[in-house]
Amino acid sequence: LAPDETQIAYVRFRGLFNTILPLRLASPDAFQQAEKHEVFWSAQFYGTFIAITFLTLLGTPLIGWRTSLSFGFFLITSAATCLAVEGYIDQHLIPDKNEITARLTDSLYFLTAAAILVLSRTVFDLENKAPRIDAILRWTSYTILVVGSFHFLFGIEPRTTFIPIFLILRGTSLILHAVVGVWAVWTQEKGGTAFAASSILVATASIALVVDPTFG
Repeated sequence: LAPDETQIAYVRFRGLFNTILPLRLASPDAFQQAEKHEVFWSAQFYGTFIAITFLTLLGTPLIGWRTSLSFGFFLITSAATCLAVEGYIDQHLIPDKNEITARLTDSLYFLTAAAILVLSRTVFDLENKAPRIDAILRWTSYTILVVGSFHFLFGIEPRTTFIPIFLILRGTSLILHAVVGVWAVWTQEKGGTAFAASSILVATASIALVVDPTFG
């Protein structure tokens, strides 16, 4: 557009995902430049995921197969969620964006929320050290998986009903994750301080995302 020139554009948006998606208008040159930056940072992001996964496999003899497996499960589900949110599933796996791909993305969100509870349970062997906390985490993860599976197969409609359900379950998952961190510090578990710091940071960041969508 020339200086002081205006133009009206009408956009029809299908609100399939629970992610808040920004709408950007840019010239072709600016778009290509932004894409170059996006590709660079995506490579850094997913490269880090691959590196951590590889280190986890190497560290299996030190941390045990259960912790290694649960951490790997969390990494894979987190990476898959990011791929879905960024549209790679729509672009490459299922080119035609439809209700199924939308529900798949939502279900991956649920899977990640359950995976972080599985990780919390195994890192400090809560089943033997804190059976009550372990039971709460176990049944919460089961609930998340059941709701996520139901949504993928049948869909929870309308979105005004689905989003509060998702936020409550995801928030509960992150709060319980932080509770395990506090418990680990209280009982002086090895690595408890680092675990607590990371879990509280994740919970705080997620709360900020709910309060201020631009925080991401």
